[in-house]
Amino acid sequence: MQPLILTGRSLGLQPQQYVPDLLDWTFALAAGQQHGTLWFAVALQQALTGPVLSAYLNAVAPHGTPTPSYILRAYELPDFPFPTVLKGEHAAAPDGLGEQYLRFSGGSRKAWMAALAGEGPGLTPVLAWTGGAERRFLDDAALTDALACLSGSLPGMPDTYLGRGLLFLANPEVRTVLPDMMSLGGATKLRLITAREYPLWVSLPAHQPALLAAPLLPLVEHHLGPVLAG
Repeated sequence: MQPLILTGRSLGLQPQQYVPDLLDWTFALAAGQQHGTLWFAVALQQALTGPVLSAYLNAVAPHGTPTPSYILRAYELPDFPFPTVLKGEHAAAPDGLGEQYLRFSGGSRKAWMAALAGEGPGLTPVLAWTGGAERRFLDDAALTDALACLSGSLPGMPDTYLGRGLLFLANPEVRTVLPDMMSLGGATKLRLITAREYPLWVSLPAHQPALLAAPLLPLVEHHLGPVLAG
């Protein structure tokens, strides 16, 4: 199927101080089946880089964003991307945090560094999940089909961390039920969650039920219902 194109306004995104033209951004919506399971996906039709990426992060992270150069200095240190946490504490952290730290550090971190520096193709927020009573976000393997359907609508590197930020842009109350201060390693090292910590925070297993219950997901499914029926 051809993606359905909607504006941020049609998706119910809320006006943002940091992204004043958010309601006029366009998004591609698609749906399909994989192994008998229905999936849905949304992708922004532009790549975020430099100041625009920084503004987006300011809008979605609980405590906004340090300057891009500040985040870059942290991400450039392979063993210490989050200061005040000792080497090895992230990787050994419980409750899925260690796995998510290794996933980001070994995967998307370099693309984020390039985009924050205004280099490379930039990052395109993508949100993809299975429909039905028990929604779940698509993992990297299952995401392949969704990205193929959206390939003409992905001007930058697809990024699901940023994609989950759309849930907050549509319904800010979704973010308020998640802790905005937590440790990313050592038990005594609580920190405010800013854009620097956002990729780990938004992907923690304990936070997924609240994200999957966000009103934006059934709204997208509703928009795509007639397309699927046709």
